[in-house]
Amino acid sequence: MEGAEEIRRIKQHPDFPNKVFAIIISERNKNTISLYDYEMYYYKLIFGNKFSKLPYYVGFVYHTLTEDRKVIHALIKTDYDLQLFSILEFEPQRYIKVITENDVFYFVTNFEFKEEDKEALKSFFDKCEIEVHSKEKAKALLAHSNKLYWLEHKI
Repeated sequence: MEGAEEIRRIKQHPDFPNKVFAIIISERNKNTISLYDYEMYYYKLIFGNKFSKLPYYVGFVYHTLTEDRKVIHALIKTDYDLQLFSILEFEPQRYIKVITENDVFYFVTNFEFKEEDKEALKSFFDKCEIEVHSKEKAKALLAHSNKLYWLEHKI
């Protein structure tokens, strides 16, 4: 990726927010998550509990920006091996808000979020609150964050 200009040229899914494209930025079964900003620089490297591995790929849902200026990320569950920086299409199933002592993280998922998924996130983030929201709220969050992104990044 050539940074922000390259990402801005990538089109989001034509049926957004019902379907989205995300760039895979962290591999599954790791105890770290790499989060990027629109310049494709790390803005945060999250170290999870050293005894816990996050069983999901993490993606960067481009053309999104929250009220507190965060990018929405995706938790991806799949049996396939995904390459870092590959683009994945999926239908959002849930919106997950993870609140830690120092930060807030926004995720959409490509799977129904079950109790074992909540436990995996709690184990990874150690001390956190997890809010699980519906598919409709996931789409509403994506639509709103897309509007905020374009207000910020007028081209």
